[in-house]
Amino acid sequence: MKPVASFSPLAGVACLISSFALFPVQGASVFSWAFYGYGKDSSESYADMSDSSTVPLLEVSADGSIDFKHTGNPGETLTFSASTLASAASQRLRTHASGQIENTHYDPDYDYETDTGTPSYYTSWAEASYTETLSYGGTATNYISTYIMRLTGDVSGVGTFTLVEISHGNEPSQSWFFSDEGSYNNIIVSQAFVHGGAPQEITVRILSSFQQSMEFQPDGDYLGGSANFGNTLEVLGVDLRDDQGNLLTGETITSDAGTSYAIIAVPEPCTTILASLAVFAYAVRRRAA
Repeated sequence: MKPVASFSPLAGVACLISSFALFPVQGASVFSWAFYGYGKDSSESYADMSDSSTVPLLEVSADGSIDFKHTGNPGETLTFSASTLASAASQRLRTHASGQIENTHYDPDYDYETDTGTPSYYTSWAEASYTETLSYGGTATNYISTYIMRLTGDVSGVGTFTLVEISHGNEPSQSWFFSDEGSYNNIIVSQAFVHGGAPQEITVRILSSFQQSMEFQPDGDYLGGSANFGNTLEVLGVDLRDDQGNLLTGETITSDAGTSYAIIAVPEPCTTILASLAVFAYAVRRRAA
């Protein structure tokens, strides 16, 4: 997995656009998944795993500790400890993933199939998402939707990151990648999605992970990191405009899950820029049609 965008953990508006592959989900649903594992080049073995695709806000978690004997020196032990947590509901997602590796050791001959040697890759992973179909109540026939989200949490140590992703209709998904150490209280603003009055499906997703390879680590070292976004990714609302760029505060947005979305303006300094870009995008789409 290769990150495609990142920025420092400073409060403020993040007007970043990028892309990342999205797991397809059909219909109104929530999904949360947490695991930790190890292997040679990836998590080929799950030490613990928990998931939910039915209960909103159900907290799933996986945590524990595993000891591995150093290859060729059974008197030395590598200890991998991990903690993960995830929960999902409409407009609110939470994830936490951390890991610690004590007494590091690299074994180039580790074999997952025969379970011989010491694993060379360790990871913890927490993911949460929801998918809904949105309907628009009002008199406009064409809409421009910009999603406004808030991310709060922190990243510390090494080998940790968090990824936020949104997908709307048939448009390519957008993502934002966070790996710099520090506390985050960020407003995230999506691109302006141009669409008609027909219902639109959206998916919002967040994942946090700790990942470490032993290949270039000296023996006997300590590695640890945490991506803690248990204080949520929130969808604050939608900047909904007509094809003239007017904010439609009198209209409604409701989902097939029975939730409603606030219609709010994009916070400064992006408001004027995004409104102009949205009208331009609508004009380009009309010419293309």
